[in-house]
Amino acid sequence: MSSEELKTNVKRTVRLDRGVGGEVTLSKHFHAPGIGRLRDGVRARSEARALAEAARRGLPVPEVLGLERNGASWTLRLQWIPHARTLDEVTGGLDITAPPHAPGGRTRVHRLARAIGSLLAAIEASGLQHPDPHAQNVLVDGADKLWLVDLARSRFVRPSAAGFERTLVLACARFRDLSTRRFRALVFRAYLRARSASVPAPDPASVERRAMEKQREALKEFRVLALALPLPGTKESKDISDYFRRGYTGEDLMELFKKLLDQIYADTLSLLQSFEVRLDRKPRVPEPVVGIEDITIGSSGNILALTGPEGSGKSNYLAGLLAGTLAPADGPGFDTLGTQVSPLSLSLSPRRRPHFHLSSAARQVPNLFEAAQARPDRPGTWGQLAEHA
Repeated sequence: MSSEELKTNVKRTVRLDRGVGGEVTLSKHFHAPGIGRLRDGVRARSEARALAEAARRGLPVPEVLGLERNGASWTLRLQWIPHARTLDEVTGGLDITAPPHAPGGRTRVHRLARAIGSLLAAIEASGLQHPDPHAQNVLVDGADKLWLVDLARSRFVRPSAAGFERTLVLACARFRDLSTRRFRALVFRAYLRARSASVPAPDPASVERRAMEKQREALKEFRVLALALPLPGTKESKDISDYFRRGYTGEDLMELFKKLLDQIYADTLSLLQSFEVRLDRKPRVPEPVVGIEDITIGSSGNILALTGPEGSGKSNYLAGLLAGTLAPADGPGFDTLGTQVSPLSLSLSPRRRPHFHLSSAARQVPNLFEAAQARPDRPGTWGQLAEHA
């Protein structure tokens, strides 16, 4: 028996196994690192059940041949689909403008569109919900038959228009870079013809718009913009050529761009307004708390940080600031090391008064200790400070 590795990652490895008798199977090995290995069995059994249920409901999936446990890892054995390629590989070679019988020509384009539309209708009727539908989870064999693979974390629910529309939006958003709008229109038309579900059919134009927004959101780090044309999204009116065919001109298109830029400009200005300084609405002057030579270096609502190397006197400097804050306005003065510090207001409610818990190092700072002892009239606050100091 020989084995060939097809793809691997930290959690799974897919191998092609050839037996002595010539039989070929696919094996998926689950081997998550660390504590994730405890869930390998759950993942393997979940995918095996989803594939078996999908087959029972008539979906084209590979047959489950076995589920084995090998020590700490699990192996799921599946039917091998010969000459299969992923759907994104196949659609990347399609040319919708090529002659009908040329390789990748219109005949194959329509055949694949009908196959994808029929698969979408079958997924909707079965109630399958896939958490991450994309073209790499669909295989195309040599006869252009489609197969669903990798149903990990999938589940089956009661078919609903809203639920399947979400799946369509996700699939369309992942498929937009791999296909033209005209090809997706062929797929939607084939899907609408093949569906037999009793729930209302999703609106193709709405799905396209939502997929475009989802794709734009996924690419927002690259600042990709989306411009929607005022078209209904039907077969006769769905792309830029139809836009001009309906009588719109280049000036109309530029006007759409201008409106898009105006909206971006308005959104940007709304963000900048919070940073504007308006002379007719001057900001409130913050009350100075700490100053040096009549220059405010610390005000209410701001953070004042002291930095310096070890042994430079940061603790003494901080103690001087705190002593100036705690000292009564009519009491004895304390050395605040060249700073002017506003005393803490006595009108603060008990809940808003600060509590200071000082280490034994504070005993080495006379000003701070004396300032704390100078406020015994504030039990629970200043008295607590003196007690802990």
